[in-house]
Formats: sequence, structure tokens, C-alpha cells
Amino acid sequence: MAIKLGVSFYSYQQAYYTGRKNLEQLIDATANVVGARGVELIPEQMPVGSFPDPSEADVECWFAWMEKYQTEPTCMDSFIDWMLYKDRILTKREQVDQMARDLRLASRLGFKTLRVLCP
Repeated sequence: MAIKLGVSFYSYQQAYYTGRKNLEQLIDATANVVGARGVELIPEQMPVGSFPDPSEADVECWFAWMEKYQTEPTCMDSFIDWMLYKDRILTKREQVDQMARDLRLASRLGFKTLRVLCP
């Protein structure tokens, strides 16, 4: 099996936050500028629709972009935001619930790998 090239959208955060590129344009650049086929998404920063619950139309649009640009979802990043509130740390149950939520989202968007950043 050959090594395949992918791009983490973390690399594009400046272009995304400044409004120079939207999510579709990032996918286009991944495929047509970099020549990569794999996409690593950070959905909290660059949501497909509304994070963490995109509509069915948003999910369909995501897969349409994957097909249009011949890319594939390879890895989704997940952050256990244990300091979500300034007055307390999330309970273990709340952290587990966040992880379950992100696993469901990864599945909906076609990711088979979830990269977790947590304390």
C-alpha cells in the first residue's frame, strides 16, 4: 500500500479566519493546489454547517464536495474542552459525552479516524 498525501485544515486556519477561503475553497486547494486527497478537519474551528450538529443538507454538501474534488475524509480532530466554563472543570461524564458527540459527528462525515486532543 502506497503512502497517500493529506492536508490538515489546521494549515489553512489563517486563510479561513480572515475570510480569504471558505470550507469548499479549502477542499479545492487541497486537491488542486497541493495535489492531496486526504482531508483532516477541525470541525470546531471550520464547521460543516453548524457544529456539532450539521443539518442533513450540510452533510450532503460535504460529501458532494468530497466527490467534486476527489478528496476523502481521513481524520477528524476532537478537543475535550474540559475548561469550557470559567468557574469549573467538566466532569468526566461531560467529557465522555463530548467524545460520544464527536464520534457520532465523525461517523456522519465519513471519518474513520478521530484524533483526540485532551489534557
